[in-house]
Amino acid sequence: MADTRWDGAVIPTAYSDLLGAWGRFSDSVGTFIRVASMQEARARLAQAPVGVVTSASPAMFLIGGVLYSADGSKTGADYNIVPVSGYSGVLVDHWDKSDGRGRPTSDHTTRRWGQSTFQLPVRSLLEFSLDVCVSIVHSDFGSEDEKNKASGSYYFGFLLDNVNQWQTELQYNRTFMTHHLSWKMEADAGTHTAAYTTTGSYGTDPYWHFDGGVYPGTRFRVFSLGATD
Repeated sequence: MADTRWDGAVIPTAYSDLLGAWGRFSDSVGTFIRVASMQEARARLAQAPVGVVTSASPAMFLIGGVLYSADGSKTGADYNIVPVSGYSGVLVDHWDKSDGRGRPTSDHTTRRWGQSTFQLPVRSLLEFSLDVCVSIVHSDFGSEDEKNKASGSYYFGFLLDNVNQWQTELQYNRTFMTHHLSWKMEADAGTHTAAYTTTGSYGTDPYWHFDGGVYPGTRFRVFSLGATD
C-alpha cells in the first residue's frame, strides 16, 4: 500500500514494502509537479496544506512543456498560476522576392498571400510582421516634377484562421521606402493558419523592390513572443 500526497509524491504507509517504496517514491517525484492541465494544477493546489505554497516557496508546475509558478494567491476563487518560461520563435516566414511592377491599384480584389499553418503548444502572444519596399513606377513619368507629385495607395492586412485581424492603408511615392507593419495578439494552443492580404486603393501603380540585402521585397513573418496565462 502507498499514499499519494497533493504534489504527486507516492510515500509508503506503515505496511508498505519499504525497499520497493524508495523506487516508487523516486519515480513519482520530479523537479516539478507534472500535470496535464491548468485545471489539474489548481486542483493540486487546493489539496496543499495551508501555508505550504507561498511567494518564498512557490509550487512549480510543468504543463505541456511550459513551466508555471504558483505562490498560493488567488483571483476570485482561482489560484494564480503564471508562466515562468515561454515558447518563442519564428512560426511563419514567407518571402516574396519579386522585383518589378505588379498588383495594380485598379485591382480592388482582396488577395491573400503567404498562407501558412503552424502549431502553438500553449496559449501565446503572436506578432504579425510585414516588411514591404514599394514606390511608384518611375518609368511611368517623364519628368522629375511628375515623379514628385505621383503617389499611390494600397491596403495591407493580417489574417488568422481566415478571419481578418487588422488592416491599414499605406501610401507610397517616388521613394524606395521599406514600410514595417506589425500587429500583436493572443492565440490559443492548437493549429492555426496565418496569411497577409493586399488590396489596391487609388493612384499610380506600385513597383515592388527587391535587391539582395538592400531592398527586402515583401517579407511576411509570424512570431511567437512566449506563453500567456
